[in-house]
Amino acid sequence: MQNAGNLKSLERLEVIRKLNGANREWVNDDLYRLMLRKDMYVLAYERLKSIPGNMTPGTDGETLDGFSEEEIDRVIEMMKCESYQCKPVRESFIPKANGKLRRLGIPCPRDKVVQEVVRIILEAIYDSPHGPYFSEYSYGFRRGKSVHGALKEIQKKWPGMIWLVEGDIKSCFDDIDHHILVNVLRKKIKDERFLSLIWKFLKAGYQDLERARHDSLAGTPQGGIASPILANIYLHELDAFVEQLREELEKGKKRRPNHEYELISDRRYRLVKAGKADTEEFKRLGVQMRDLPSLDTRDPNFVRIRYVRYADDWLQMHHVRHIRKFDGGAPKGFTKVMAVLNRKQVPVCKACHERIHRGEYDGLSLKDLAYDLRKVSFLADGPTVTPIEAKTLSLTL
Repeated sequence: MQNAGNLKSLERLEVIRKLNGANREWVNDDLYRLMLRKDMYVLAYERLKSIPGNMTPGTDGETLDGFSEEEIDRVIEMMKCESYQCKPVRESFIPKANGKLRRLGIPCPRDKVVQEVVRIILEAIYDSPHGPYFSEYSYGFRRGKSVHGALKEIQKKWPGMIWLVEGDIKSCFDDIDHHILVNVLRKKIKDERFLSLIWKFLKAGYQDLERARHDSLAGTPQGGIASPILANIYLHELDAFVEQLREELEKGKKRRPNHEYELISDRRYRLVKAGKADTEEFKRLGVQMRDLPSLDTRDPNFVRIRYVRYADDWLQMHHVRHIRKFDGGAPKGFTKVMAVLNRKQVPVCKACHERIHRGEYDGLSLKDLAYDLRKVSFLADGPTVTPIEAKTLSLTL
């Protein structure tokens, strides 16, 4: 397939990137016109054709090999009169690392190309190279972002954290609320024809393994071309809320000194003044000091919160002392974050952070890190605390 050579659409995309990069509050209109441009479909096809997974047939049994310029012309004609309809996705299952099965929805080739055009437009709006709308702490399904970037963020920029809250949003793609998603899109998009096209993707339904058709009541098909960026747009609301919570809860400029550390330091100083710097006691105190932080890591007047998300997995760490005082099974204030999620179960746990900073998780996934963190012993000041990880929290909007 030859490139149409028409650069007007690409120029329009660059204008969209610049406008949204310069102004986070920019509202985009008249996006549907890009769905009528042939070069957009050519660009989408060129991006998809070399990816092996995109050669999987949909419910019509066709693959991208059979896609042609004539098909693009037919799609554009349907777009002009707004009669384009998506075909149901083909349900498929692939094994997961934990032995379970992951449910996928495979669109037909025509819908894959149309979804890629939509994805390109949404990426220009939400992930502009001139200034992304997405949070800098969101690492999933984004250009230049990866799980390794998330791990480096944790290892290099999260020093001295005391508590870790790890969340895995159960069946994230399957349970996305369509109405909430479209309302979130309306914050940046004022083009009902374009939003109506996205509605068609969401309501396309699916064909099960016995070839029976079912309606889609919620979720975006995991396997759809536009599904990852739609999930990121949906979960950006969580990222924004956590950032707001961080601004509300953080306090203090510096930790107070560690009283135990200062006592040992004073004892060493007195030994030096007494000429006993070569004694075993002086060496023993030096070993003790090296095992203690010089500042109080549990200072209640110093609070810092760090957060990172990779797709539907997120981690949050706290400089908080009295986190044992739970509010409905979760740390105080954190129930606000959980309320953003919709019908999920989030395990909450306390864990040490030393292994992160030793670099033991380099090259591993965020899930590997979270799995190991669940096995860390749950200890607090004095008596042992019952592990919260054994509980699950039902969340509702």
